[in-house]
Amino acid sequence: IEITANKNMEWDQSENKIFAYGGANVKSNEFLLKADKITGFYEGNIGKGNIKSLTANNNANFISKKTTIKANQIDYDFINDIVNVEGSNIFMAFKEGSINSNESLRFNNKDQKIFVNGNVNIIIKEKGDIKAQSVSIDIDETGSIIILKASKNVEIFLIKLQQKIIADEAKFDLQNSKINFLGNVVLNQGKSFLKGDKAFIDLKNGISRISSYEKNTVSGYFKK
Repeated sequence: IEITANKNMEWDQSENKIFAYGGANVKSNEFLLKADKITGFYEGNIGKGNIKSLTANNNANFISKKTTIKANQIDYDFINDIVNVEGSNIFMAFKEGSINSNESLRFNNKDQKIFVNGNVNIIIKEKGDIKAQSVSIDIDETGSIIILKASKNVEIFLIKLQQKIIADEAKFDLQNSKINFLGNVVLNQGKSFLKGDKAFIDLKNGISRISSYEKNTVSGYFKK
C-alpha cells in the first residue's frame, strides 16, 4: 500500500503506528482510503508492509470497486478485509443504490455481507425505498444485492406497484424480484389497505398476497 498526506506524517516505532495528517490517503490495488487523519497499525518491520488495520478520522471515505463508504470515522481491518463504521451520518453507495444509517455499518468483503443498524434507510434504484432498524445484505462478487433482510419497524415503498408495506420483518430477493413479509403486516395502496400476519409480493408479475395464521383473520379497507 501507499500512504500520502498533504501536511505531515509521523512514525511511532515504539507503538508500531503511522500517522498521516491533512488530505491523507492510503491506496492499494483494491481500495482507496481518504480522510483528514489516518492512523495505520502494523506488526513486524514496516518495510515488509505488514499493516494490520487503518483508522480514518474526519471526512473519511473508503472507495473500492464495489462500494463507496462515507463517515466521520472508518476502521478498516486490513487482514480480514472488513470495514467497520459507528456513529451518525453513515453513507454507503453500491451498484443498485445507497444506504444511510446513524448507528453502525459493517462491510465484510470476504464473506460479501453488509450489516447495518440504526434508522437504516436504503434506496434501491427503480424498485423502492426500505426503512428499518436492522438490515443484513448478501452481495455477489460485483457488489450487486442478492438477498436483503430487514427487521424492526420495517417500511418498504415499492415504486412499480405504488404500495407501502409495514411489517416486523422482510426478506427481499432482488434477483427474483420477490419479497416476503412477516409479522403485523399492513399493505397500503392509496387510501386502501390490507392487514395480516404475513405477505408475499411478486414484483415481476404484480401479484400481492396477504394471509394470516389459523386463529387470526385478514382484514382490509378499500376506497374508490
